Amino acid sequence: MHDYEHKKLIQAITKLDEIPADSKPFSEWIEAEAHLDFLRRNARADELVIYASSEYTFIHSVAVPNDRLAPVDRQDLMQWSFNPYTSIASYVTGGGRENVWVERSLSGTGTKTLKDAVQLIFGRTFEGWTGPGRNYYELHQEYAHLTGIHWRPEMRAYCRFNEHGDLEPVVSVTSRDEKASNVALVSFKWEPLEEYLAASNASLVRMFDFTLLRRSGFTGWSEGPTQEIIESPDFFYRRKVMPGYAAYTRGVQIIRPHRSRESIFTSMTDGWFGKKNKQHAEFIAYDWRNRRVTQISTDPAATTNYFQAEGNALPFELSPAFFRPEVLLKYKADRDKYRVSERNVSCRAAWHLKAIDVNEAGQVHAYICYLRSLPYEEQLHWLSFNEPPKAGISERAVINDFQGKFVSFVQPLRKVLYIVHRWRDDKVA
Repeated sequence: MHDYEHKKLIQAITKLDEIPADSKPFSEWIEAEAHLDFLRRNARADELVIYASSEYTFIHSVAVPNDRLAPVDRQDLMQWSFNPYTSIASYVTGGGRENVWVERSLSGTGTKTLKDAVQLIFGRTFEGWTGPGRNYYELHQEYAHLTGIHWRPEMRAYCRFNEHGDLEPVVSVTSRDEKASNVALVSFKWEPLEEYLAASNASLVRMFDFTLLRRSGFTGWSEGPTQEIIESPDFFYRRKVMPGYAAYTRGVQIIRPHRSRESIFTSMTDGWFGKKNKQHAEFIAYDWRNRRVTQISTDPAATTNYFQAEGNALPFELSPAFFRPEVLLKYKADRDKYRVSERNVSCRAAWHLKAIDVNEAGQVHAYICYLRSLPYEEQLHWLSFNEPPKAGISERAVINDFQGKFVSFVQPLRKVLYIVHRWRDDKVA
């Protein structure tokens, strides 16, 4: 099941390649203005075309170090003459040397600019294989490792878990082998790609070729002139038009990170340390420092700790908030995605809420400093079950969390579970 944005790109390319029946729309179509506009809009989109091949559209992209693009050598880039099926390594022998060795480089590009380019995707053909999967696409391992993505065949994409523990397609793939698809397409989510470009001090260079004609009546290209069109230093192309008959438009588009490197790096490190796009909920909690029940925000500025308490009356970040027991039902109902233990709740590859417990009144309680680590949407879930305390925190929490000791007693539920697990292990009927 493909990502929705990826599907929309396939639909857009398919529509662009539809040949108009009437002569006037056909004459306009062959000049590829709609195709060029698609490139302009896609360069600012969240889902970027990295490779596309259809009846009349060809797009191929690589990451190029910025020092190779300073300045941009337009004439050199227009000599681009390779595709994703170009190998990046080969065995070599001869040339006056003995033995066999490996040469690693992106060769045969036709340009000097692309000498150190990084090919993000690789087209592979399993020669001799006639079944499904003969043609497929691999991802550059460096990019896969840095973004933490993995191939999921049911999604037809390289995916990772997002902050809510849901599969998120990052690189989506459609091949022509798939049923009812006349388009081969590989598209990347822009934000992870922008981070990679910024960290690599590189830009995306995208070659495009739109050869638009009616193949049944085409006999060849005339000797007429070719237009050189420079829309900007980062978008230029050649166009040859045989009016009302055929045309081709071939050029290069350079897509640089939209944000400054500093803002990209700040966003990345904030994500690593749980500060990215952080919003904060306010919970009814027991401010035991000031001995009151009040609203306390998960914003770090709204609380303090033992070491920074001097000169302020802020609640301690270990102030407990209390919840109806139903708050845990969502997590217990989906054991694939969530893990619930006596004192912890976690979401796969996403978040972890520790030091929860249940008090004598049956309320679940959690500390403000740990609720703050949840995604904002998850904080809102807990907030919907928030209520004033009916009793204090559990005895176990007092001993574990404040006295720093292990408890010497066993909770009744744990006793029951121990017996049931023993029955299961002994295969009791």
